[in-house]
Amino acid sequence: MKKFGLIGKDIQGSGSPALFKAAYAGKYAYNLLDGDDFKTLFQTFKKNYSAVNVTAPYKEEALRLADSMTMNAELCGAANMLIKRPSAGVEADNSDLEGVALSLMSAYSIADVDVEDEDAFAEFLSDKKALIVGCGGAGKAAAAAAVSMGYGRICLMNRSLDKAEALKEHFVEYFGEDLDPDDLETAPLDELAARMEDSDLVIYTLPCPAGDKSELEALNLNKDTFILEANYKTPYLEFLKDKCTYISGLNWLYNQAVVSFSEFTNETPDEDEMKKVL
Repeated sequence: MKKFGLIGKDIQGSGSPALFKAAYAGKYAYNLLDGDDFKTLFQTFKKNYSAVNVTAPYKEEALRLADSMTMNAELCGAANMLIKRPSAGVEADNSDLEGVALSLMSAYSIADVDVEDEDAFAEFLSDKKALIVGCGGAGKAAAAAAVSMGYGRICLMNRSLDKAEALKEHFVEYFGEDLDPDDLETAPLDELAARMEDSDLVIYTLPCPAGDKSELEALNLNKDTFILEANYKTPYLEFLKDKCTYISGLNWLYNQAVVSFSEFTNETPDEDEMKKVL
C-alpha cells in the first residue's frame, strides 16, 4: 500500500492531512513527519513512503538531499515534494510555483482581468511591479512564479540582503538572455512599508510579522494592490484586507496540493471535497 506524508517542523496544525484524506476519500495513508532533524525524517521517508510534501524549514535541504530534480525545483532552488522514481531515485519537485501562479490567476480573473488571452495577460503583467517578501523556500518559489509569469519589475526582499542577492543571481544565470537583470532588484526588510506602497503585487512568505504595523496601516493601498500571504494559519497582513485585494494562503495551499497530490498518485484528486475542507 502506498503511503504519503508531510515533512516539516512543528506541523501538527497543518491542513495537508485533511486535504489529502478528502482528495482520495481516505484511500491512502498521509502522515505527518515532524521533527528537528531533516536527515532522520528523510531516511524515514525513503524507508516507508512513496512520496512526501515538504514544508518549512526544510524545502532547501530537501533539494540538496534528492538524487534528481525537476526543472521547477531547479528554478525555485527548493523542493516541496520528494517522490521515489524507479529511474531517478528520490526526485525533488516543486508545486509551489504553480500554486502561486494559479492563485494569482484566479484572483485576477475574479477582478475581471482576462487571463485566458495569454498575450493580453502577459502585456498586463509586464506593466506590474511585484514585491516578494522573504527568500526562504516559499519565497524562492513565489519569486520564480513572478519571474515566470512576466511581471515587469520584481523586488526581492529579505532580512539578510545577501540571500536576496544570491536569489537574483540564480535567476539571472538560469534565464540568461531571457531575463534583464535590471528588472530584478533587492531590498532590505526595513524598507517593507515603502516598497509595499510602490508595488502592484506583494507576496508575503515570512512566517512571522515584519515591519511597523502602524506604518503598514497608513499605507495608501487600493483594490488594484494584490497581497498573497503564504501563512494561512496565523496570517500577518490580513488586517489590510479592506484596503487591498487580499489572497489567503489557503488558495496557495489548495492549488499546490492539487498539483502535488496528482503527481504522487497519478490519480485526479476530488477537488470539490478538498474545497469543502478549506
